Order: sequence, then C-alpha cells, then structure tokens
Amino acid sequence: MPKASGNGGFLIRGTCFKGQPEWTSKNFLPSDILVKVDRASMLNSLEVRSPLLDYRLIEFAFGKVPSRLKTTANSRKVLLKTLATRLLPPEFDRHRKRGFEIPLAWWLSSGAWLAFFREVLLGSSHNLFNRKVASELLEGQARGRMNGERLFALVMFELWSWEYRVTVRLSGAGSTWRELTGSKCYN
Repeated sequence: MPKASGNGGFLIRGTCFKGQPEWTSKNFLPSDILVKVDRASMLNSLEVRSPLLDYRLIEFAFGKVPSRLKTTANSRKVLLKTLATRLLPPEFDRHRKRGFEIPLAWWLSSGAWLAFFREVLLGSSHNLFNRKVASELLEGQARGRMNGERLFALVMFELWSWEYRVTVRLSGAGSTWRELTGSKCYN
C-alpha cells in the first residue's frame, strides 16, 4: 500500500510520485472511469454531471490546497471530508464508497433466479461443466455458502457457449486437453 508523503505525493518503495493526482486526472479518468459512466448513463437516457471535475475546482485543488489537506498517512480527501462534516447532517453516511454490487446471495436464496441457474447448469444436455460440481455449488449456495460469484460466472460462460454454439472436444482417449470450437467463434 502506498504511503502518503508530506509533499502531496505517494511513497512507493522509497520513490515519491508527486504527480499521481495529475496523472490520474489526465489519463485514468478520461480513458476509463468517465468513459464507462458516459456509456452507462447514455444507455439509460441519463444526463450525468461530475461536479468535482469543474476546471476551477481542479485548478484550486492542484494549485492552492496544501498537501496536508489532500492526504495524510491515514486518510485521503482530508479537506473534502472536513467540509462534509461541517455542511452535512451527522446521519449522512460518510463511509468509504463502494462499487455497485449485484445482490447475488439474495437473488439465489430462492425463487426464479435459483431455478434459472439450476436450469442452465444442470438442465441442458449441452453443458461445459461437471454437473456434480455445479450441483454441489448450487446446494452449498442454498445452505448459505457464498458461491454466488462462482455460479454467476459459470452461468454467464454457459450462456455465452450456447449463444456462440461452443462445443468441447477431447483430443484423445484419456487426454485432458480440450479444444473450444463454435460456429460464431473467432470470425
């Protein structure tokens, strides 16, 4: 984990990266995060604004805010959190942000999603995965084990294989090497 240095950079293996926030704003934001937000919002007919990316605020943050108010060894966004504490009500959640998580455990606790996962993984004659293992994962999920992400990955891969007519061929007796082929694959 990088440690904050006293001059606004980050110490990684003893080297100070003072320009890290500027690099992030010029590279990572426009080529990754902002592109994803833009595409997802357009797909859902939403207009999304990024108020903390206003050029005047960026110039202020990079040019006038002292390093001790940007980051410390134990905290990031020091000035923003201090202002939020002053301006927002105490019940406002100021905890670390989290990405959107699909509620797989809840979906798979019972009902239609669990039945759908069962049908995809166990009900088809065209199946790339070991049915016994898939059944054990499904049963474990039903008993409260956290297999949701594994099951989701298997189901998505299985559905992909159906869509692109992927088959598995063993190359010889006793061989463990497998070849994926399909009518739409690798065109």
